[in-house]
Amino acid sequence: MIPTLLLILVAESSVLVEYRFADNFGQVFHDYSGNNYHAVNGDSYLTTSKDTTPTDRGAYFDQVGADIITLPSNDKVSTQLNLPSTFTIMLWANSYDDWDYFILYRKNSDGSNYFYLKRIDTNNILACKIKSGTYTSTETKSAIESYKESIFYLDFWNLITLIISGTTVKANTNGINRITITISSTANEWIEGTNSYSMTIGHTDTSVKSMEAVLWKFTIFDTEVSDSDYYGGSYTPGNCLVASCPSSCNPSIKIGTNYYCMSVNKQSTQLGTGTSCSSTCTNSNVGCFTSASNCLTCSCSYYSCIISGSSTVCWCPTDAVSTSTGCTCNNGGTYDGISTCVCYTDCSACTVALLCTSCIASNASPTTTIGYKCNDKYYNTTALTTSGACLSCYSHCATCSQANICLACIANNASPTASQGCACDNKYYLSGDLTSSNACSACHIHCATCNQASICLTCISANASPTSIGCACNNKYYLNGDLISSNACNACHSHCITCNQANICLACIAANASPTSIGCACDNKYYLTGDLTSSNACTACHSHCAECDQGSKCLTCIAQYANPSTIGCECKIKYYLSTSLTDINGCVSCNSQCASCIQADTCSTCITVNAEPNSIGCSCKSKYYLSGSLESIDGCTLCYDHCATCNQADICQECITINAEVASVGCQCKSGYYLAGALTEIDGCSQCYNQCKTCEKSDVCLTCITDNASPSPSSYGCVCNSMYYLSGALTAVNGCSPCHSHCLSCVEANKCIDCKALNSSPSIIGCSCNPNTYSSNTLDKIDGCTLCHEHCASCNETDICITCIYNNTVPSIIGCTCNEGFYLSGILNSSSSCLSCHSDCYTCEEADKCLLCIDENSIPDTIGCTCINGYYISSIDPLRCSACLDQCKTCTNSFNCTSCKISNAIIVSGSCQCPDNSIEINNSCVCNDGFFLIKESNNENVCLECNKKCKTCCYNGNNSYCLSCFNSTDILTDTGDCISACLNGYYDENGICKVCPELCNSCNSIECFSCVLNADLTNVDRKKCYCKEGFKQSNNNCLEDYFEAVISVDNNNKIKVEFEEEIKVDLSVEDILVSIQNVQKFSYSVSKNDFKTFYVTLNFFEDVYEGTIVNVTLIDYPIFSKNGKVLKDYAYIVKINYYLVTSKMIAAMANSTSTASKFVITSSITMAIMTNPSAVWILLNTIQMVQYMLLSDNQIPEGLETFISGFGNFDNFIPNPFLYIFDLNSTSMPCMQVKDFGYSTSVFFINIGISIAQFCIILSFLPLLYILSKFDLGKISLKINKLLSNYKYSFFLRFWSQAYLDIGIAAIIQLRSVIIIKEITIPGYGHFNYFSAALCAILFIVTPLCFIIASYLFRSDIFSEENEEFISKWGCYYFEFKNNKGFMSCQYYFIYFLRRLGFSLSQIYLNSYPHIQGGLNILGSLIQTGYLFYFRPFKERSILLSNMIGEICVTVTMGLVYSLMFIKSLKTVAYIEKSTIFVILSGMVIEIIISIYITLESFATLLKNVIKSKKLASLKSARVNAETKYTLENDLK
Repeated sequence: MIPTLLLILVAESSVLVEYRFADNFGQVFHDYSGNNYHAVNGDSYLTTSKDTTPTDRGAYFDQVGADIITLPSNDKVSTQLNLPSTFTIMLWANSYDDWDYFILYRKNSDGSNYFYLKRIDTNNILACKIKSGTYTSTETKSAIESYKESIFYLDFWNLITLIISGTTVKANTNGINRITITISSTANEWIEGTNSYSMTIGHTDTSVKSMEAVLWKFTIFDTEVSDSDYYGGSYTPGNCLVASCPSSCNPSIKIGTNYYCMSVNKQSTQLGTGTSCSSTCTNSNVGCFTSASNCLTCSCSYYSCIISGSSTVCWCPTDAVSTSTGCTCNNGGTYDGISTCVCYTDCSACTVALLCTSCIASNASPTTTIGYKCNDKYYNTTALTTSGACLSCYSHCATCSQANICLACIANNASPTASQGCACDNKYYLSGDLTSSNACSACHIHCATCNQASICLTCISANASPTSIGCACNNKYYLNGDLISSNACNACHSHCITCNQANICLACIAANASPTSIGCACDNKYYLTGDLTSSNACTACHSHCAECDQGSKCLTCIAQYANPSTIGCECKIKYYLSTSLTDINGCVSCNSQCASCIQADTCSTCITVNAEPNSIGCSCKSKYYLSGSLESIDGCTLCYDHCATCNQADICQECITINAEVASVGCQCKSGYYLAGALTEIDGCSQCYNQCKTCEKSDVCLTCITDNASPSPSSYGCVCNSMYYLSGALTAVNGCSPCHSHCLSCVEANKCIDCKALNSSPSIIGCSCNPNTYSSNTLDKIDGCTLCHEHCASCNETDICITCIYNNTVPSIIGCTCNEGFYLSGILNSSSSCLSCHSDCYTCEEADKCLLCIDENSIPDTIGCTCINGYYISSIDPLRCSACLDQCKTCTNSFNCTSCKISNAIIVSGSCQCPDNSIEINNSCVCNDGFFLIKESNNENVCLECNKKCKTCCYNGNNSYCLSCFNSTDILTDTGDCISACLNGYYDENGICKVCPELCNSCNSIECFSCVLNADLTNVDRKKCYCKEGFKQSNNNCLEDYFEAVISVDNNNKIKVEFEEEIKVDLSVEDILVSIQNVQKFSYSVSKNDFKTFYVTLNFFEDVYEGTIVNVTLIDYPIFSKNGKVLKDYAYIVKINYYLVTSKMIAAMANSTSTASKFVITSSITMAIMTNPSAVWILLNTIQMVQYMLLSDNQIPEGLETFISGFGNFDNFIPNPFLYIFDLNSTSMPCMQVKDFGYSTSVFFINIGISIAQFCIILSFLPLLYILSKFDLGKISLKINKLLSNYKYSFFLRFWSQAYLDIGIAAIIQLRSVIIIKEITIPGYGHFNYFSAALCAILFIVTPLCFIIASYLFRSDIFSEENEEFISKWGCYYFEFKNNKGFMSCQYYFIYFLRRLGFSLSQIYLNSYPHIQGGLNILGSLIQTGYLFYFRPFKERSILLSNMIGEICVTVTMGLVYSLMFIKSLKTVAYIEKSTIFVILSGMVIEIIISIYITLESFATLLKNVIKSKKLASLKSARVNAETKYTLENDLK
């Protein structure tokens, strides 16, 4: 009904602006005038800091005084609102404030013209001020209020009107003019024109706030309007604009001929009826409508809502259907967010905003993406918004952009010309009209130009000429390819008589020369003495030479085991000349023991030092023994110097010295002899003194002949040991006899000199204990006699006395103690140590401090003793205690109590009795019903009367606390009160109010009936309440429990929505609404990382500027977390980065280039594997390093990332077997950079599965090669045997080197993950992968260290290259290199491993520090590049050059990618992107060319060797034939 009434109101006057705040709410207020001057809540529709709060009465400006509403122009509507020279501003407001405030404020852009309305709190005054042109009024104020209807009487609705017409300014309230201002002249009238003005409802400055009020309606008319049309006086409802109104209102709101009241409730958190809105509404800072749970929440993507029944929906135009989040246009168009549903500008009709069903222009057709385009053979120079917009092209044109300038031609193989129409392309001639598709026919394939099909005018190839059909090469040139290329005819090499390739001759000019891969070279056994362009350039070598560079100086020899000499050749060391050095078998091996020989077994010199030639081989010289092999230099070893003869190093067979015998090492003197000289001398051992068994000098014994005797320490010879005496001669075995068992020493068998036991002395036989000791053990022990305790006069155990030494003491458990009646006054060490106790004491610890008393009814006191309770002192010294009266606890005599046995009793005249109003029960005085016990200030107990409601009570500090109620119908509460009924949260049980369970509002002892707000009963037993989802329990209430989300955007404009907690739902594109300021052509998708993190990927079809605002709204409301919390905010704003559509072009180019590059690279790899695999490794290493750059956190542009990613998957034709063994999810997902790189899992064996599969495939060739090696295939057998030898070491080392980076990075990724054990997978899988990765990570880290240590230890073998066993095992790491610049020149692979170790750790662990990461990577590349340039380690120049190119490519690429972190300009980024692709492609093309060159060179060498072999075979065959002929002739003779 209300909207209808408002339409009646609007229809009566010409309305410029109309806002209905009770019907329309949100961050945008719709202009109901139809002029689209929409206002924004606060100062921006994108923020909420100054927003008003929606209520069912209108927009609430809060008590902070900062809320405003901004009229156009604003950030929603850019159209300028300009007021005419006559206008009326009218608004209905209900004010609650008590401060000065602005009602409205309007000013121009520089503040030179303005007006405002203001309220002054003191006396409730309205104020107005205007500045127009040169006129400035004072702040004009109304009269003070004097009655209820006066200005701004609080808690009543007021109609406020401002009218400006010509030179008159009027301000009214409630139909009464309060202020009139007259502008000085017509020249200063308020005239805005088209100038820029701003206006707000509410306003703040440094001293004045905005209002606290509710605005129902705001209107601007373009004429002067009478207040009486909208204002009514006192009115009694009747008509009410909300569900509840006051009983009467004055003023009333007039709409047409009807009058209405409006609720004056001042609380924004309540309905007009006074009902509080739910906490869901108040926590979202919105009011409610129709009921407490219907929140005025606006989820509309256009930010403006209305009420529809019990829901809120978008405000939409009449030709659209409203939903909670948007508008659906009936015509298939798109709501523009301002006023209407529109199609794309090209369309006359559409089903979707951008997709036309019919178009305005003739000769045009719809596109599948947006609008229309002109048909083929038509073009447009203006927008397709008129019927004649599409114009005809020139007749040759299929498409064009101008009348005569074609973009594409009708004729195939024709191209647009610069001036008009089309012309046939090169290699085609005109055979018809260019308006037909087949007008241009192909020339012969050789022709550059032609005028007939087969007759060329000019040839494509240089050095070629037209013939009757096509072309042919000129004389002195050969055909190199097809004559369809410009360089097909090339000159022959200068060495050639004839040729069919550039450098490959068919015949050579020089005699004794043969074609090579380039030109010609002298044959074997010939050397170059001139230019190969002459016939005599090749001269014969010395007869020994297979190859030479001078006549008699060989480079290689014919004989197999010979080396070049000064002239000709000579046999190698360990070989002798058996025939001639012109024979391949002329040098034969010596006996293995010979260093040199004259015949097979007759040595000239021996390999072993201290060996000499024998009849066959060699043997050790005299005084040496054979300790090893006579084939080694140290096979004969010198005997030990003591030995006359020996058969081992230290074990003699005979000794040199007399009186010496063989020992474990060398010799030693016999027993009774000592070493007087050296055991290398014949008289080295001399005889000892006669008492010595062994000695170190003549008379200094080491051991004695006599048993129980020892060498004398002070003189020569020996003496008897302790406990023995001399009973004979020390030259006899039994010269020393034992003493008595008590003796330590003795002169005879029983006569002791010293005793063994302490505290004992010698006796007639043996020893006995001293006085004051007792025998505690046998006297042959050191503890045989023990001292008594110091207190004892005598004892039979250590601490147990038989008699005591001191007076007043008796034996105790240990020593002695004082008698009863005495105490110890210190240490018991004299007869005066024990003193007498107090006379009351039986025992004591000090003179007056008793332990036990003599009188049994007394107890120890401070001094002496005192009587116990119930007894008094009847005599002293000694103390005697007599009994009190039975009722007394204590007393002074037999008839006078001082305390009582009965609790709470009082003493009256020495006797105990209960207080008044009490009786004795169970030995205690208890107050009668209606009384309670209290102790008064005199410390006496009294019974005082309870509260009248209490039957029984107790004292709780300041009043009585009921224990039971006097009135049997009353209920006793937990606080001790008697009440007629229990409060909410309590229930009555037998007259006592007991607390209900938590969150229960009403209950009984068994179940709960209802719960507190926002809580529900359990469904099972209805005994408990629990907070609803999204609420948490606090102080027996359920309060909102929010969690939040954070939204961010990365450099690639990927929006990340990250929740504080995991959510329950899986968000999709239907659940997220995205709108972008000033951007129409875009799409988006939604992806999930996990239930906490979601990504919105934006796809643009037009350029986007830096800082463009994106609105992201979560329309799946409400959203709950898995912990039961509810999301607080659902609308978010972020700003995105520049985006150029050209990035897509770069990505497309990268894709196509990458595909072609992969084909070329794969082809070059195949060729290189057939010849020299080193070139393959270098190319793959370059690709590998470039690929893994994507692991960094540096934001790489999309095109470059696509290009680099495209180089992967060379091996994707090989299946990954571990995908069928391990679960992808047995460990946690990899980090984002690793995931973006292409790893879908962290599982170690899956990530290296293809590498292992390659390893197994190559390894599988081993059995085939082994079988082939058993057949005689000539030189192919040599190649096969060499490949087999590589399988022992080189294959495994090469595999580890090449897979080093892949395995290392996969291991680190696994170690950074968390093992996940699922029921559907084998639990050990995760652990197996984890521990395998740990093992490989250790190998990965220690490889560089092990390599350099091993290189250092075996450096002599590396540089000598003579240890064939070492070379066969480890040569693949060293044989490629010159090793000519010291130790580091052979450490290429140390630098290689160290570089990749640092690179992988940097790429995985330094993503949080991109500048450090990039710098370290560039430094690593510079070090490896510098190493290559300084040492130039490779023997082959082509391999060295390929390595250098690869490292330069990687270094420059890293530098360019690193620079992207510092560049903000997208154009510069695009330039660097293209430059980086060019660098990568250039580097790889050069490496491929080198790889192809190596392949061709290898094939040329192979061809040369084949030709050479054939010639040698021919010569050998001719020689055999000649020898056979000679033999036959001799036989005939």
